[in-house]
Amino acid sequence: MLPSQALKRFRLDPTLLARLASVAIVAAALPAASIQAALITIVNPSFEDPIIADGSFLTTAPPTGWTTFGTVNSFLGRDVGVLNPATTALYTDPAPHGANVAVVFGSR
Repeated sequence: MLPSQALKRFRLDPTLLARLASVAIVAAALPAASIQAALITIVNPSFEDPIIADGSFLTTAPPTGWTTFGTVNSFLGRDVGVLNPATTALYTDPAPHGANVAVVFGSR
């Protein structure tokens, strides 16, 4: 098949060609995006501070190095802290890293 025959066989809709040209022009006009990454330090990432006994929890304050948003008050139904799930019946899986996990309890 000759090139001229191929062009006759595969005719494109003029509207589609105009749309494709518009997209190409817009894409060429956009500035190239630059992506940057920065290292961040996470304090107490596995919630090992404070150290607590196996099977116990401490919800009087957020884990060391962490802060809460809003009011934390056991009497209002919102607690945060750490839990050492070892030897407990409710949490049969071990902590994914270290001995403790963070806990957030809330009724609102």
